[in-house]
Amino acid sequence: MYWLFFLLTFILSVGLTMVFGFLMQKFNIVDKPRLEKRKIHKKKIPYGGGLAIFASFFIIVFLVYFFSDLFSGINITGQKILALFLGSLFLMVGGFFDDKYNLSAKHQIWFPILASLIVLGFGFAPQHITNPCGGVFDLTVLGIGILTLANVLTFVWLMGMMYTTKFLDGLDGLVSGVVLIGVLSVFFLSLQEKWYQPDVALLTIIFAGALFGFLLFNFHPAKIFLGEGGSLFAGFMLASLAIISGSKIATTLIDGCTSF
Repeated sequence: MYWLFFLLTFILSVGLTMVFGFLMQKFNIVDKPRLEKRKIHKKKIPYGGGLAIFASFFIIVFLVYFFSDLFSGINITGQKILALFLGSLFLMVGGFFDDKYNLSAKHQIWFPILASLIVLGFGFAPQHITNPCGGVFDLTVLGIGILTLANVLTFVWLMGMMYTTKFLDGLDGLVSGVVLIGVLSVFFLSLQEKWYQPDVALLTIIFAGALFGFLLFNFHPAKIFLGEGGSLFAGFMLASLAIISGSKIATTLIDGCTSF
């Protein structure tokens, strides 16, 4: 079942990557190599890969949520899906304007901040983390009002992962490949008996299919780029999936660190 959804999302992602690549090329929302000497490509490359991943992922997720009971409501609830969608939508909108108008850094940063605040508003922050020496650390006992340790750490985690993938986005296939490895790690761990979370596994494999469909066009020499929104969205989703899956945060961090 999991690989069927992977295949469906992959096929949709391939088609949408071609569509968005064509549209971005037509409206001249492209990466122009002449602007920066460090760029190795010799012709205009369209942005829009992030839009293809975003659209293919959420189309399949909403179809599964509304027309099946595969999201059990234990780990993946309608509230969490809505939070992911709204946060990702802010990143896509901000990324589109940045790709088109080359926004300044002081304007760019508001979109990932808003995306992080949205998921916090929907209660994404973990309430405790495991103590390696036994027991757990309660993250709700410190702080005042909404400024609890849980919310602060979650905000820093989300922003850190988003800017990690943003700054990593310099080589063909690097960000999508690294995030794909991280997502697949969470997927396989979610199917282990000790942490069995079939709904988390389904959500991650759908995202993996969306990433892989784009990655086919992003291998060197790339035919399309993620764009600003896409590079932030990749980190946002990986960070959010790590939070949802609970015990996979460390695995995600290790995958991100080893990519360097």
